[in-house]
Parts: sequence; structure tokens; C-alpha cells
Amino acid sequence: MPPHHKFVKGWSAPWFIAQAHKIGKATAELVEKIIDSKRHPERGFRAALGVLNLKKLYPEDRIEKAAARALHFENLSVHSMKNILAKELDKKPLKEKLQRQPLLHNNIRGKHYYNQ
Repeated sequence: MPPHHKFVKGWSAPWFIAQAHKIGKATAELVEKIIDSKRHPERGFRAALGVLNLKKLYPEDRIEKAAARALHFENLSVHSMKNILAKELDKKPLKEKLQRQPLLHNNIRGKHYYNQ
């Protein structure tokens, strides 16, 4: 990114991850994945800052649980973190991801039909 696009001097991926580590391990992992998901790491700084700013509204233990839930369901955004916290989903236990089971029905053709 060009120098005039830098928002604040000193912002870097390691700085955001270190700040998130102060909240917890899951939060740091979420921030790291958000930053890594962008083509240019600087584009992830705003989202990382959004996660860190949730400390103004919620206790750190709730943010940590929400980050764990977001990671579990692969929802890597500040928006999903806000929804988890607002709906108090962080207080509910995590369930295992559901594995898609093949639909079994007499009227559905399977792969054997197309191999003829």
C-alpha cells in the first residue's frame, strides 16, 4: 500500500495479533485469519481493529468465546462477531459441525445411474 494509505503509523499484522492475544488465544487466531484472508494485509487492519474495539462493549471472556465460535463456524468477520455477541450465542455450547448426509429416496438417481 502507498504511504498515504497508511492509517496509523505502527499498525502491522504482528501488532494486531499481539493486541488480540491480550484478550485470548481464539481472538488472536481470528484476527490472524482475518488479516491473512486479505490479499493485502493492510485491508484486514480495519476488521482487526473492529474485533479489538469490541472490548468497549463486551467483557473479554465473552469476546474470547465469540471468537472461538466464529472460528468453529468459519465466520471470519467483525459482523459475525457482533451478531454472536448481540444474540448471546457465545453463552451457548458449541455443537459439532453437521456432516451432510446423502439424501436417500427412491425418486433420486445416484451416481450408479450416470455410470451406465
